[in-house]
Amino acid sequence: MSIPRIAGLRCHVVDTGGGRTWLFVELTAEDGTVAWGEASQNRNDPAVVHEVERLAPLYVGHDPLELIERRQALARWAYEGKSLCAAVSALEQGCWDLAGRALGEPVFRLLGGAAQEGVRAYANISLAAADATAAAQAAAARAAVAAGFDAVKLNFGFRPRGPAGSRPIGARMEACVARVAAVREAVGAGVDVLVDLVHQLADLKEALAVARALEPYGLFWLEDPFPRDEPELLAEFRRSVAPRVAGGAQLLHREEFRALLEARALDVIMPDVKWCGGILELRKLAAQAELHGVTVSPHNFSGPVAAAASMHAAMTMPNLLLLEYCFGRPVWRDAAARGTERLEGGSFLRPPAPGLGIDLDPAQLAAPARVGPATDIRGVAL
Repeated sequence: MSIPRIAGLRCHVVDTGGGRTWLFVELTAEDGTVAWGEASQNRNDPAVVHEVERLAPLYVGHDPLELIERRQALARWAYEGKSLCAAVSALEQGCWDLAGRALGEPVFRLLGGAAQEGVRAYANISLAAADATAAAQAAAARAAVAAGFDAVKLNFGFRPRGPAGSRPIGARMEACVARVAAVREAVGAGVDVLVDLVHQLADLKEALAVARALEPYGLFWLEDPFPRDEPELLAEFRRSVAPRVAGGAQLLHREEFRALLEARALDVIMPDVKWCGGILELRKLAAQAELHGVTVSPHNFSGPVAAAASMHAAMTMPNLLLLEYCFGRPVWRDAAARGTERLEGGSFLRPPAPGLGIDLDPAQLAAPARVGPATDIRGVAL
């Protein structure tokens, strides 16, 4: 079966509230088939849209399956920042989606088939909580467990003003620990609790003090303690604490992950399909981690398209640990995805539909309170 060429691209910026946006790239084939990718950036969307416009001649007029490996090099070799990598990542997801729809196969089958029957998910409750108080965090955690999740993640605290790690946590320590204690009490001993340290700890001594304060709560992992993913510093922290250490969500390139893996700095790497180059690059990073005995938990604080792309890649990973899900917000997420997200009992289910299996509702995306700048890019490649 032939795969139709890409006829046009369209970017959709959708306001989900609270200063967060989704950025979707819609690919239309010559036969009218519509496919999707996601490059959500929050407040940096115009730069990503600009990159999609700049890259359009390299995609429009081409067979999507022929583009995936060749175009990934744009993200892998270009150190121009996250905007270009996000644009390439979204276009790559869309190419897989278009190819899968044309061939009548889910993307995970095109990647070689499933290593997992389903994908265990954890609920990131940071947007679902009404506020930063311990009580609100506990309420959100209880709601996630009631929805079927057996793992929840919360932020340890919020950064003080200034660059991450520029001020010691100091007097905020007690309140931050209280948030974790409240969530643990709310969910009980049978639920895994993950804590994101949000790149905010000033140095190794402060990070170890936080880890000691959190020891009574039996955490599943500690994530991103330092402002930068410095291999030696993370490795020393990892050797000194009991929970798994996870990180790497902000990294863009395979070489950056290699430095962390060779230093044995992490138990869990967290590449993001929206930033690392796309589905195939995410799968390659998992294989790289497998060689070092490291597990993978894709960063997925995302909308439904990136979640689906992450899930298809995760299905194929022998060293998968679990997959993030942005719990509770926005409340119209399911309607925007036309009910096509297959999440049940805290797990992503194996998708039967071709491509990524996600269909977005243009009416939901274009609701007046949600719509942002968009571009329509059509024509023949140069």
